[in-house]
Amino acid sequence: MKIITFYSDKGGVGNSMLNISVAAYLAYTLDKRTCIIDTVGGFRNITWNRKDEVDKLKENPDNEISDYLNVSEYENLLTDPLLGSRVHIYTINVFENFLEFLRDYKDSYDYVFLDLRGLSKENFHFIMKSHYIFLVSSLDDLDKDKRTYNAFNFAVKKKTLKFNLEKISIVVNHVPKTEDIDDKLNLLQKQRDINIVEHIIYERKSFSDYSTINGLIDVSDEIKQFCGEVVELIGEEVM
Repeated sequence: MKIITFYSDKGGVGNSMLNISVAAYLAYTLDKRTCIIDTVGGFRNITWNRKDEVDKLKENPDNEISDYLNVSEYENLLTDPLLGSRVHIYTINVFENFLEFLRDYKDSYDYVFLDLRGLSKENFHFIMKSHYIFLVSSLDDLDKDKRTYNAFNFAVKKKTLKFNLEKISIVVNHVPKTEDIDDKLNLLQKQRDINIVEHIIYERKSFSDYSTINGLIDVSDEIKQFCGEVVELIGEEVM
């Protein structure tokens, strides 16, 4: 089981949507068992928009999509109906509960995705357990997020704390569509000695164009390209 964290220190940068995209890509394209841990439930992120739908499912077990609801001893366990039955979503914001989850479900998933926001003491423990970290940034925040990137790498190299980290990358998201944007990002990557994952051109439709018809996930070309690069970074073969 590998833990993949999408991290940002603020909302509105597409962190949750990219998290969902990669988890769904692995599940539907590569037949991997994936789940997402929402650590910031209650905000406008992964589980927030689904709360009403999940409540309706609980109230009406005869609902035609009730098979997608999977309630266990974890009170907030749910499977998002819009993602189908292949990608499970949990709300866990206490690290000790996360450790319990890993013990109980160690043979259930190939990849556990963490949707993480802000560098609190609790979140630092989540980060230490992560094998891959993707810092979701924007052109405006790249200098600040580069410092976070360096801090994580420095902590890992010191080896005074036990990190599982194998790879850390920056995702430059919400990029304006201009002719010279690729040249600018290539220059930034060379100058700053950072690993920038293929950036996402920001168009609102890119973050809501989903379909699970016939078990296939359909997203925009930009996000498919991004998912492919992430899959390569974690050592999977792109289909």
